[in-house]
Amino acid sequence: MAHRIISQLSPLHYRTTKYLLDFLSLMTKPEISSKTKMNASNLALVFSPCFLRPPTTDIKLNFANAPKEQEFIATLLLNPPK
Repeated sequence: MAHRIISQLSPLHYRTTKYLLDFLSLMTKPEISSKTKMNASNLALVFSPCFLRPPTTDIKLNFANAPKEQEFIATLLLNPPK
C-alpha cells in the first residue's frame, strides 16, 4: 500500500522521495544504527513531518495523526521503493 501511494507522485517528486528513502534506509543498517542510535522508528519520528506535512494547523489533529505518519515512513524506510 505504501509503495502504491508513493508511485502516484509526479516523476520528479517520486525520484526525490526515492533518493531520500534509499539514503535513510541505509542509516537503518545495524552497523550504522548501532552507532547513531537512529533505527527506522527514530528516523521516521524525525523525518515524517518533512515527508508528510499536515494540511491543517490544528495541533490536536496533527498529534493524533503523527503515529500513523511515522508508521508509514518507517514502512518505507524498511522497504524502500524499487
